[in-house]
Amino acid sequence: MKHYLERELETLLTKDFEIFKFIQNHSLDGLWYWDLQKPEEEYMDRRFWEVLGHNPEEKKHTPQEWHDLIDPEDLEIAKKNVAKHCEDPSHPYDQIVRYTHKSGKDVWIRCRGVAIRDENGKAIRLLGCHNEITALKESEMHSTELLKSYRALVDTQSLFYIKTDVLGNYTYANDCFLNRFGFKLEEILGTSSLSSIIPEDHPKTFKVVRKCFEEPNVPHPVILRKPYKDGLVRSNHWEFYGTTDAAGKVTEVICVGVEITELVDRTREMQRLLDLEADKNQRLQQHSYITSHNIRSSVSNMLGLFEMIEADPEGASSYIDMLKSSVQALDGTINNLSKLLNDEKQAEYAKLEEINVKQCLQRIIRLETAQIIHLSASINLNCDESITIKTLPAFFDSVFHNLISNALKYGMNDKDNAIDINVSFVDENLNIEVKDYGQGFDLPNNAELLFRLGTRLDREKIGQGLGLFITKHHAKIIGASIEVTSAIGKGASFKVVWNEGNQ
Repeated sequence: MKHYLERELETLLTKDFEIFKFIQNHSLDGLWYWDLQKPEEEYMDRRFWEVLGHNPEEKKHTPQEWHDLIDPEDLEIAKKNVAKHCEDPSHPYDQIVRYTHKSGKDVWIRCRGVAIRDENGKAIRLLGCHNEITALKESEMHSTELLKSYRALVDTQSLFYIKTDVLGNYTYANDCFLNRFGFKLEEILGTSSLSSIIPEDHPKTFKVVRKCFEEPNVPHPVILRKPYKDGLVRSNHWEFYGTTDAAGKVTEVICVGVEITELVDRTREMQRLLDLEADKNQRLQQHSYITSHNIRSSVSNMLGLFEMIEADPEGASSYIDMLKSSVQALDGTINNLSKLLNDEKQAEYAKLEEINVKQCLQRIIRLETAQIIHLSASINLNCDESITIKTLPAFFDSVFHNLISNALKYGMNDKDNAIDINVSFVDENLNIEVKDYGQGFDLPNNAELLFRLGTRLDREKIGQGLGLFITKHHAKIIGASIEVTSAIGKGASFKVVWNEGNQ
């Protein structure tokens, strides 16, 4: 049932011609009416000629007037469509054609028509209307050119461009992407885009895709690694972009990427050089601490011997050999300390020497003669004569020189001034323990501080907190670790353990 306003409008159109003219002038760009029985006669209203920049008064109502202005190719298509529509009413007469404006520019017009037929169904008239769509067509052509330019850009040999559906399956990939990764478009369409990303980077991929759904229509950057067709894995910088439909729902993800492997490699190399330089600076600082500590220890031993000579001139001869040994030891210490400027990994390529463990420990003990005599201490060395080890002698000496010095400094008491050095094998690993029975310390509360640079557990003793730091540093170089046991009033045990393969 028709709405009453529809019926009212139909009545107005049949009775009031002004209503018809209003519709014609404001919704159309010209009417035309063609007599198919007299094809040389065709009515074209004023608006059509005005759109083309002509004076309607100067134009005749014949098809030839507009035939001279329409694009020849479009004219042939129009003739064919007219013939088809006249023969078959279901074939629509609706096409876009180009006319030449009086100024010479192109005017795009949509032309639609309907055949008026006699009682036998034969087309005798053709009624049509025009709509100028030049602005729309120019916008469309501009968009097409932009699309071509964009396609040319994304098909360059430096920019990857792919699209996926909401499940992450490929829907498009440009030639650059296909060629670089060794794919064929027909082979990857509909397959998961994760297949071209190394598994370690999948979590990053999921994260950036999630952002595309949470914040669509804005780019989300990510660096992903992909295996190329040559088998190498390279880094790529990508911008993921979730696009939406009219309802705001994400319908696809666009991904634009560029290879940055060289940039990543250069950045890593720069960071490596910075780290190396920082490590060198740190080792230079440590070298100054270590040099000061080790030389001071040797000098202190010699000063002690000089004091003994001064106190007992008649027994000076007995201290001369000890002093000579200390001077020789100091010379060796100075030479060995210069080696500390090398990288900590020098143990991997420095020449290892096989040493007799007992003989080396005895020599180190002799360097502490002055302190041993002064403290009335005793050092008990329990070591088989046959035990040898391949190591770096300078660092071996440094480790046990520090441990024995510390034992003499902190391990003495009124009842027991003994130090035990026990050499043994545990599970085929060499163990050398330096054990004292002195004041000890609270290990549970000091374990993390024990080997830290500058740590001093006994503030009453003179020192700079360098000895144990140096000891651990040198033990690491010779492939050993240090195990500590101690309790207040129960002495301390420092056990140097060589791991399997480092002895």
